[in-house]
Amino acid sequence: AQWRSLSQIVGVPQLERLPLSLVDSQDIPELTWDDVLGLVAGQNPLLDASSSEIAREVAATRRARVEPIPDITGQLSVQYDYATNDTVAGIQVGWPWPIRNRNQGGIREAGAKWRVAEHRRTRLERKLTLELSEEFNRLQQARLLADRYANVLIPQASEAQSISLAAYAEGELGMADVLNA
Repeated sequence: AQWRSLSQIVGVPQLERLPLSLVDSQDIPELTWDDVLGLVAGQNPLLDASSSEIAREVAATRRARVEPIPDITGQLSVQYDYATNDTVAGIQVGWPWPIRNRNQGGIREAGAKWRVAEHRRTRLERKLTLELSEEFNRLQQARLLADRYANVLIPQASEAQSISLAAYAEGELGMADVLNA
């Protein structure tokens, strides 16, 4: 569960996992906070989606700024009047006269959506950083524990085992004491 959680935060669901018996503490790469943070920032799909949303809102803001005058609309119609047996054609053209309004509302709306998208990205980055810091802390604690086992506890246990086996061979200890040791 911890591994799945870490792989999801990092954004690499296929992260290779080895059985503990095959892992040598020397083979585990020493990860720094900057390395892990860079990995998350570079490969997280949520951040990629957030970047796309910001780019879309930037484009919408630019478009709103270059379109201060709305489009001209036109309509052409042809009708036949059966009561008078006449064909009636009509042309209709419309355009707004922006005397004071230069699409200010559209520009402000697009700018507000841009700022909202940036705030969402910042909030997402902070959330991912918090989750990653918790997972990174667990990883560092596990590394320290693995190093302690490899460098202190296992050598002491091996020494205690060899001493108790030697004492058993000389008849000083019973089998229960050897197994306990």
